[in-house]
Amino acid sequence: MLAVLVPAALTACWYDYRFHRIPNWLCAGLAAAGLTAQAASAGWNGLIDGFAGLGVGLGCLVVLWAMKGMGAGDVKLMAAVGTWMGPGLVGYALLAGILTGGVIGLAMIAKRRSWSLSMANLSTAMARAGTGFAGAGASGPSLASTPTAMPYAIPLMLGTLMVLCCELSGWVKLT
Repeated sequence: MLAVLVPAALTACWYDYRFHRIPNWLCAGLAAAGLTAQAASAGWNGLIDGFAGLGVGLGCLVVLWAMKGMGAGDVKLMAAVGTWMGPGLVGYALLAGILTGGVIGLAMIAKRRSWSLSMANLSTAMARAGTGFAGAGASGPSLASTPTAMPYAIPLMLGTLMVLCCELSGWVKLT
């Protein structure tokens, strides 16, 4: 698993940092390989586990995408990672990635001293979530532009690799 996920994570992070996009070929290839590996190692149960992981990876982030809080490439990337990790581990990876992103985001806000803009964006996001107009064509308040958006593949993949290292080393048993 590490032999595939580490190079895929590095590639996704590089593309997201450099181009602010994660290529569809990377996500689709990673998902297909994950489902194939799951089926080869555990048969139908593995395939079901792979699809469940895909669903968790997709389902947990699609709301953030709908609120324009993250790109579709990040959502597809975590869905593809989920095919390899299964629903339990990808849930932990998402949690670790979101927490890592929060720490990095706070550091970026502090460095730029953009607390008021960040609070305005948080207020707008909460209003969107409360009123239910989060779709792509939704009207209503929009998020203020920030000087640079965080390439969120980086904290997501850091979280994923932390969870994998904990699980595979036996240091912390998550499943």
